[in-house]
Amino acid sequence: MKTISFNIITSFFLVISGVLLFPGCSKSNDSPATTNGFIWATGGKNYTATIHKAFTGTGYTITPFHVVAGFGTYPTGFNRRIDFHLSSFNTSSFTIVPSPNTVNTLQYIDDTGNNMEGISGALKITANSNNLLSGDFSVTLIDASMVTSTMSGSFTTISIEP
Repeated sequence: MKTISFNIITSFFLVISGVLLFPGCSKSNDSPATTNGFIWATGGKNYTATIHKAFTGTGYTITPFHVVAGFGTYPTGFNRRIDFHLSSFNTSSFTIVPSPNTVNTLQYIDDTGNNMEGISGALKITANSNNLLSGDFSVTLIDASMVTSTMSGSFTTISIEP
């Protein structure tokens, strides 16, 4: 009959105790919320933009403060869906007005390619820091047939570019 050494038995019990007392040191499955993005809902559908940017300067549009979101790759394959023209990027609430105004307006392109315009509502910039912009919006849209719908969404830490 073989004798098992005291050290082996003690080591075995220490390992088992460690497994029972400290069952895991694995990484948590709780992941933080997306650190940047642009989401919106309209017509009973939810959307998440693959491209979202904020621009300053008038190189792209007449207004110097511009927020766009859509799908594809920028700049050559960009399918623009949302296009806000604002009076500033200050943390504030901006009342959306219809054209022919050139500031605090919204143009939207729906799933079928129809152009829609924001006629009321607001966009609120909640943060502007380190060239990153965050906020939310809730607007009423109108199409060429004068049919209205609503759209709401938010954007989080989207980059501001010249």
